[in-house]
Amino acid sequence: RGLKLAALTLALPWLHPEETEEEAAEAERLLDYLDHFPQAKLILVQLPGSDRSNLDERRHNALQCINAVAKRASGRGIICAFHPNSPPGSVFLTEADYAVMFAGLDTRYVGYCPDSGHIANGGMEVLDIFRAHASLIRHVHFKDISLGRQWRAMGEGVIDHPGITAFLRESGYDGWIMVEEESEQAEADPDRAAVQNGRYMQEALR
Repeated sequence: RGLKLAALTLALPWLHPEETEEEAAEAERLLDYLDHFPQAKLILVQLPGSDRSNLDERRHNALQCINAVAKRASGRGIICAFHPNSPPGSVFLTEADYAVMFAGLDTRYVGYCPDSGHIANGGMEVLDIFRAHASLIRHVHFKDISLGRQWRAMGEGVIDHPGITAFLRESGYDGWIMVEEESEQAEADPDRAAVQNGRYMQEALR
């Protein structure tokens, strides 16, 4: 039907040193699907747990599985990027976690999908992370957040999205920027939130 797909997300627990049979099957299902969309990227997301116990083991296991999926995807011509998140049970949340993450990603096969809101929610300076890892960026997520770490509509939080957009342009990034909205207002009235965020993007970012 002439559809274009920017990206598809594979979100799994990856709690063991190797993928479970169910995890491997789900990964293969998405890889098969992406055969129909050769320009789309596969975004890898580890589902957060309920806490941050056994942190070293969980980070190691996740990276082993992420790299394994990305290697298979690369063999099929599919570009992968890992997307860390920031719920309290995420194992890639803080600056120290990110150091482990970037040291452990096999960048022959997997790049980075920064999410501005998750970076800020982890207590980091967003633009600094984009700058430090620009060569690995394959896909981008934007969302805004308040000083009190509450999700906000684009332009109502504290993240300098115009500055980040300018940096991405200057650095030669030519991929997608996906805008997400997770505020309470968006949950209550998603149509209005979509219009509001679209207006902000048109006026402040484009």
